[in-house]
Amino acid sequence: MNCYNCTTGSRVIQCISTRGASVSEHVKNWNNANKIYYGSQRDNKNYPIKKLPETNPPVRHGFIPESFFTTLYEKTGVTGKQSVIIVINKWRSSADV
Repeated sequence: MNCYNCTTGSRVIQCISTRGASVSEHVKNWNNANKIYYGSQRDNKNYPIKKLPETNPPVRHGFIPESFFTTLYEKTGVTGKQSVIIVINKWRSSADV
């Protein structure tokens, strides 16, 4: 298999697939890395392992978190979103360009 370095175009000496390491050796290396990272000496109390949530939090318009809107509703009522948009537009238009 020919492998080339993308930045210089020169031939890479060894490819990952042709290094001669078998799959069992790779699995053994991954198991050793997991023992080091998740081992008994890891301080799980002060540095817990972060888990990804099972589901995504609710969003509006595809990227704005729902918590932003609920916080605005509690403080400003129904017109909170429009007020924020107007204030941001006024602030942007009043800045010196």
